Amino acid sequence: MTRAFQLLFALIIAGFLFVYFSIATRIDPLYAGTHFLIIALALWHITRLKRFNLGASFSFFALFFFGFIPLFEYKLNITYSEASAARDSSYLFAGILALLSSIFFYLGYGLDKGSPMKVLTLGDVRYLNRRHRQLSIAAAVIAIAALSAGIALYFELDVGNMLFRGFAEQLELSAFGYSSISFFVRPLLFNLILVILFIRARQGSSVDLVTFVLCMLLMVFVSPLGIPRTLTGALYIPLLMLVFLPRLISTYSVLCVIIFAVLLVAPIADIFRSIQAGPEVDLLSNFNLDYAFSGHFDAFFNLTQVIDLSYSSAGLQIAGALLFWIPRAIWPGKPVGTSFDFAEFAGLSAHNVSFPLTAELYVDFGILGVVLGMYVLGVIYRRLDAYLSKPREAGSLSAYLVPVAHLELSILGIYLLRGSLLSSFAFTVGVASTFAVLGFFNAALRGFEIRRCRNHGAVKA
Repeated sequence: MTRAFQLLFALIIAGFLFVYFSIATRIDPLYAGTHFLIIALALWHITRLKRFNLGASFSFFALFFFGFIPLFEYKLNITYSEASAARDSSYLFAGILALLSSIFFYLGYGLDKGSPMKVLTLGDVRYLNRRHRQLSIAAAVIAIAALSAGIALYFELDVGNMLFRGFAEQLELSAFGYSSISFFVRPLLFNLILVILFIRARQGSSVDLVTFVLCMLLMVFVSPLGIPRTLTGALYIPLLMLVFLPRLISTYSVLCVIIFAVLLVAPIADIFRSIQAGPEVDLLSNFNLDYAFSGHFDAFFNLTQVIDLSYSSAGLQIAGALLFWIPRAIWPGKPVGTSFDFAEFAGLSAHNVSFPLTAELYVDFGILGVVLGMYVLGVIYRRLDAYLSKPREAGSLSAYLVPVAHLELSILGIYLLRGSLLSSFAFTVGVASTFAVLGFFNAALRGFEIRRCRNHGAVKA
């Protein structure tokens, strides 16, 4: 099946090329050549990799957001948020910055191919004894019940608020409360259930009543239509691939699913962001095709606008993103998200626009910042991929937690590169912390049982 997905991916790439060369409008050979180099580098890197990881997520981003999409934007004169098209020189300079981003990322990442994801060979989870198994099951049930209740109470016990993002956004919710629920509590519940389903699937359990009930809990309390689309992809794609389609998992299968999600599923899910609350849900009144044709693909376009309008920052945007956890009460001058600041500066009709990491580095530190920043990112990604690819102890919970975390964080890496950095980094840290919490409580429960056994043995002696 890997070859089938490899062929499907090749057909998708061929389809993009065919459509591009079929359009008889303006073309700048130097500009087009820059982006074809980006595409070639991304494809070269993807063909080397043995699994979908953080390196692959960068190559996917470069392939589409800095490769194909800019070609179509320039040729069709596509603009976003009522902005005017940039000068040709700005398009070319932005293309060169994108190419430098790819080159120096790959220099930092190196030639490591990674190791295949061997989810089919994971062994059964080994417990210390029967009591440890019972305590683990009881703790999981209590945690699922408590997290579900917390989510329900937060959304005022209204199923519509939980199911549809458009309903929930009409509530008067604090930014901190909404972010905590959306980017930590709901992912924590999702990942707890996902790991349980993953373990059951690898232990040979068929789709039974327990699986059905757990999946229904996910569909209600972490509804794919009730959370941001990027989070939906980062959570539900690993669920699909690891639990239900483990024999199909490969670099190309994950890439094909992501492409399908971005081009077809995301526009449909966007309907529910602005859905009208009322006695009846009227989908037709909310449905439009603008998303499919204009957007949320504006990362490179906004980079060209940064150059065309000579936008710059005070050099603190990246610092503000990395220190997102510091309250403004303590740091009054903390930068706002670069996308919002830039949108106001450029007079865009929308404010929550994409602002890719390349643009963040450029407005803070110039070309040198792009070169050094992307090289450092490549080094960080290489080390993270190496760490998360290491086999864990057979029978340990880590053997199940780490593959899930690696796949989720790799998908979120696309959002991190697309930006803006302030929101996407906080978003990613929130999801990553759910695995730290699950690992901590597993270690605490195991440690408690070990101490109990030792004390019990001492008493008996």
